[in-house]
Formats: sequence, structure tokens, C-alpha cells
Amino acid sequence: LNKTTGEQVFEWRSNRTDPIAFGELAVWICRWFGDAYLVPEKNGGGGTLFIKKVVDLGYAKLYHHVKPGIAYKARTEILGYFNPDGGIELLKGLESALVKNRVRVHSVVALREAGRYFLKNGKLVHSGEQAAEDGAAKGKAHGDAAIALCAAILGMDDWPAEKQEESKPEAPYGSFLWRRQQAEKARRSQGRKT
Repeated sequence: LNKTTGEQVFEWRSNRTDPIAFGELAVWICRWFGDAYLVPEKNGGGGTLFIKKVVDLGYAKLYHHVKPGIAYKARTEILGYFNPDGGIELLKGLESALVKNRVRVHSVVALREAGRYFLKNGKLVHSGEQAAEDGAAKGKAHGDAAIALCAAILGMDDWPAEKQEESKPEAPYGSFLWRRQQAEKARRSQGRKT
């Protein structure tokens, strides 16, 4: 997501990429986007392998886990987002961002997956888990694209905004404004020398 505009600018998904290869790809993509902030989900062994590969490649713009239940954001040394509630807080963040028009999502897949979550006995459940015909697949179908989108929104809110340099239009050479700007530059440079 573009932090400034909230627009979704990229999406990539595959269910056949191992976590280590995915870590390499994620670092390449983050660097391609000017060292983008990465918020990986840490649940399970796959997330741990992914984060280890990202760190081994020297990529440092990673989300650090925040201690829950504390009024201020107490960062830990733990990398990645741990999802203890199954995604309830992440999905609330997505809902809020959509309602407030803070994001423009282009992924139909992620939005469709987000819409398939529901609460059952106080737990967040993805309808794909419940509807799996095959007993071996039961509990494995879930909304990775939706959770990734939610993690991106978390990252958009978590990473501080970068200061934009003010760009002043060039004054025409020799004009009164140009001469005033030159005098101001000279005063500033004199102040630095003393």
C-alpha cells in the first residue's frame, strides 16, 4: 500500500512457494519499492522461516511485535506480527480503513476472502475451513490474501510518515524574488561559517 494515498499498488500470491524462496522474493520486492516496510505474519513455522531468510538477507525495515494490552506501543525484539486472535484485530483495521476511505484496494481476491470470515463461539473462522469436503483439508483453507492486506494496513498505520521536502518553484533569474532568495542563501551560509 502507498502510505500517502492508501492505494494498493502491488499484490503477489502463490500457494506453491516455500517460505525461504518467498523471503527472497519479498526482500527483492521491498527493495524495488524503495525499501518498503514489511509486516510479515509470524504464526507457525513458515512465518519463522520467512522472517529468518529476510533477516539473513540483511533487510531491516521489518515490523516489530508490540506487547498487547499496554497503552503505549511497547516494541519488542520479536520480528513479525503474531496473530493470537486469529485475525480479529487485523480485520477490524481493514474494515475501519475501508469505511473511512483511507485505502483503495484493487484485490478482488483479498476482499472476497475478508468477507468469508465470521465469528463462531467467539473465535474468528474462515468459511473455507468449515466447508472443506475433504477431511484432510479441513482447517487448512483460509484467507491469506485478506490477512496480508490487513497486515499491509497495519504497516501503513505503524510506519511513521516520511517528511516531504518542500519544493519551492524557481524564481526567474534576476527577478526581485530571485535576488531575495540569493540574499537569504548567503545569510544562511554566513550563519553556518561562524
